[in-house]
Amino acid sequence: MARPRPTILVVDDDEATRQGLTALLDSWGYQASEAETGKAALALCDRQLPQAIVTDLMMPGMNGLEFVAALGERVQQTAIVFATGQAAIDSAVQAIKLGAYDYLSKPLEPQRLREVLEKALKQISLSRETGA
Repeated sequence: MARPRPTILVVDDDEATRQGLTALLDSWGYQASEAETGKAALALCDRQLPQAIVTDLMMPGMNGLEFVAALGERVQQTAIVFATGQAAIDSAVQAIKLGAYDYLSKPLEPQRLREVLEKALKQISLSRETGA
């Protein structure tokens, strides 16, 4: 029996970035879905929490930090990776305090993203198995 593909949600207001990243993740064997806004992403997470989330930092309405904060306790059950073109130390510190696994600068380096996701998904899988 085949193992289920890990689920990853891409949250980014830029359509080309969001669709390109989703296609890349699919090509790596992940089951990728996408949301254009933090609010739409929350609705998806309410239905089924993905194993990982790759979110932009700067989005209209609800930014990435607000989105992750709104996930509340569920943050411990999913690997959060921020991807931003507006990298700054203060927002990186905030992201980590909110429970983010990593914080990457755009343009994303595919190999670096893949490495981060593989490590993050292993950690989340162990956490979900042990109920930690």
